[in-house]
Amino acid sequence: MKKILLFLPVILLLCGCGHKENYSIIKGIGFETENDSILVSASCAKIDEEAKLYQAKGKSTAEALDQLLSQAEETPYFEQNELILLSGELSKEETKMILHGYFSKDKRKGSEWIVYTDTKTDELFEAFSAEDILRQMETAKKNTSVLPCTISSFIAASEGTGSAVLIPAISLKNDKLCLDRSVIFKDYAYVDSISADALQAVLFVMGDAEDIVFSIDAQDEAYCLQVDKQKLDIAAFIGENGPHFSIKTDVTLTVIGRSDMTNQNIDVDLIAREAEKQIKSKMEQILKIAVIRQCDFLNLAARTLNTDEKLFRAYQKDWENALSMADFDVEISCNIKVSGIITQPEEPEE
Repeated sequence: MKKILLFLPVILLLCGCGHKENYSIIKGIGFETENDSILVSASCAKIDEEAKLYQAKGKSTAEALDQLLSQAEETPYFEQNELILLSGELSKEETKMILHGYFSKDKRKGSEWIVYTDTKTDELFEAFSAEDILRQMETAKKNTSVLPCTISSFIAASEGTGSAVLIPAISLKNDKLCLDRSVIFKDYAYVDSISADALQAVLFVMGDAEDIVFSIDAQDEAYCLQVDKQKLDIAAFIGENGPHFSIKTDVTLTVIGRSDMTNQNIDVDLIAREAEKQIKSKMEQILKIAVIRQCDFLNLAARTLNTDEKLFRAYQKDWENALSMADFDVEISCNIKVSGIITQPEEPEE
């Protein structure tokens, strides 16, 4: 019993549970460069206390994080970090070095959300704590306006066959957090951004569109629709110039709002046709971006090449070039349901 009691304080310290008054829990870390050095900004806080901003520099990620440990008033505790901010000023080489350095140091768990920002990371953390940002990210996730990405997923996608990934973007506008777009990275380099509306098309292509809410116009009336279920089938074939993708999806939609509350008649067939047109158009637009940019942020390679040996042999070695010559056929089938309570669609905010 004495031996167990002797080792208990050491175990608690290693777990981050001992001497809590000397520890500050990190919830968010930002990376950018300054004068050829890596600048780390960390949002730290004790339980029930306001967050503090700590900063440190180093020639490498490990050195910057070590400097952070030595300069902070309380020992920063990394194990509960949930957020990584990447500055838009980082180069491809800097991004790769920073993420590999962070991920490998002390065997980080890799489940932290990774977010792009064109605002200085210290300015973000001074205006909002990491927990404030995470709460708004969760809300945006529920509203399908962001698609979260972890650091381990970012690295795996960047070094896989498609070498591309989509991550949320955040910025400060009029002293408010803005989460209205996502950005495409290819081989650790920024490529392009897409709107929150375009992100819905990404979710349809990925077969993860459940709970998406969007509106359509039918017979001079606006309808608000919510996705209840989606079934997606995607196949690829060797085409004349490149891969040919056949994408078919069955979508069950519920009418949850309409502009004319006095009209009790609903033409579900018409609504279905209009919804099919809109979904198909959005999916084709996002597929076109993937082809033009030669960026497989839609994860097409993993869902097709790895399931067909002939396709794998034909395109795996030069997937980016093959993707630039790909063509698609998209087929949508919508089934419309009417909810018991229908509300008038809200006017979009200016």
